[in-house]
Amino acid sequence: MPFVDKFSYSCSATIAAQRGLDKRFGPLSQRKWFSMAQILFLALPLSSNPKTLLLITEHAPLSAGRAATGLSVRHTRMAQIWAERGWTVCYAWPGKHASQASKNELGFDQRLLGRLPASRETVRMYLSVHEKAVVVLGYWELARLLPMQIEGPLILDYVAPRLLEQSIENPDALADDVRRLLPVLNRCDQVWVGNQPQHDLMLPLMLMAGHEIKHDSCVRVVPISGPVSELRTSNHKRPDRQKITLFHGGRDWPWRNSAAWLDAVHSIEHPPIELIDASQASQWQGFDDYLAGLDAIDIVLELSDENIERRYSQSFRASDALCRGVPVICNRFLPLAKWIEAYGAGWVVDTPEELRGLLGRISEDSKLLGNARSGAQKLAQARLDQQRNYGELVGEMQTLAARIKVHERPLLVTRQ
Repeated sequence: MPFVDKFSYSCSATIAAQRGLDKRFGPLSQRKWFSMAQILFLALPLSSNPKTLLLITEHAPLSAGRAATGLSVRHTRMAQIWAERGWTVCYAWPGKHASQASKNELGFDQRLLGRLPASRETVRMYLSVHEKAVVVLGYWELARLLPMQIEGPLILDYVAPRLLEQSIENPDALADDVRRLLPVLNRCDQVWVGNQPQHDLMLPLMLMAGHEIKHDSCVRVVPISGPVSELRTSNHKRPDRQKITLFHGGRDWPWRNSAAWLDAVHSIEHPPIELIDASQASQWQGFDDYLAGLDAIDIVLELSDENIERRYSQSFRASDALCRGVPVICNRFLPLAKWIEAYGAGWVVDTPEELRGLLGRISEDSKLLGNARSGAQKLAQARLDQQRNYGELVGEMQTLAARIKVHERPLLVTRQ
C-alpha cells in the first residue's frame, strides 16, 4: 500500500475525509499534533479493501542498517507477506514520528506498508474507519491501546513466554501480570505461539480466560520463520584442518546464561576456534550485515543453562541460521532440539564437556559439517518457510472472522 504522500487527492476528497472524522471524534483541527497527511492515511487509502491488517507492536519495522529485535524481524516479515497477498497492512508502534519514518528503513518494498504512531487516539480512529480490520498485538500489554469493542478478529502473537521470563526476573510481579493478562486473553480470538510446548503451556491460560479449548483452535503454532528461497544450492566448503568459526548471538538475560558454554569454547586449544559474539562485534550490528555474516559461519550456537523459560523458548537466531543453511548446536532441552536431530541440521548437547568433544570430532571429519548444512536446508524448507508458515495465516483469517462470537466470554478466573 503506497504511503499517503504517494497519492494525489482532490480537494473534495480531503474535505470529505476531515468531515467524516470530525463527525466521529470532534474537530480534528483542535488536535494540533494530528496532521492532515495522517487524517488522509487513516480515512482514505485503505477504505476500499475489506482485507485490512493492523499490526501493533513495540518496535519499529525491520531496518537493513540497524540492529534488529527478533519480534521486529518476525512482524516485518509477516506484514510483507500479508501485503504481497493483497492485504492492506498498517504497522503501528509507539512514537509520534512513526508515520514519518524514513522510507529507506524497511527491508523490503516500502510501498507495501503503511505506518502509524500507536496511541489510543490513533488506533481508535483507524478502527473506526476500518471496522473489520484484523488486529494483531505484538505484546499483550498493547491491548491498552484498543477500544473496548472491536468488530474484527483480535490476535495476540505470544511467541516469547513472558510469564516464564517474569517468574525468573521478577517473581513478585508474576501474580499481577497473570491477573492483567487473563482479561486480554479473554478478548483475543486466537493466540499465536512459536512451538508445541508453548501451545501446551498456553491452553490452560486460555481455559482460565474463558475460551472453549475442546477443538484447540484458539491457540495456533506459528514457528519463527524466514526466507528459505534464498538458500544456497551448493554446500559450504572449507579446507580440512581450517579453524571452525562459531557464532553466538544475542545477549544474556536473567533467564539466559551462556557463560559456562562460552567458557568451554574458549578453553579449547585444538582445533582452532574463532568465536564471534554478535553483541560485541560492531560489524554485525546492522541486520543485513548480520545475515551476510551468517554465510561465512560454520556453526551457530544456541546454548545456555537450563531453566523453566528455556524449556519453552524459541530462538530467532537459530531460525535465521537454519534458513540460511547454517547448522546449529543447541541444548537438548530446547524445543528446537527435536527438529535439529530429526533433520540432522546440527547437533544436540547436554554438557559443556560434550560440546568440547563434539567440536573436536567436527574438526577431524569435514563430512560432518557438510551433512549438517544439508540437514539445515532440509529443516528450513520443511518447517521454517515464511511463505508457508506466515502465508497460511492469511487464508485462515476469513474463517476466524466468521467464528467470532459477538457476546463476551465469561472469565473463569477473576480477582476476588
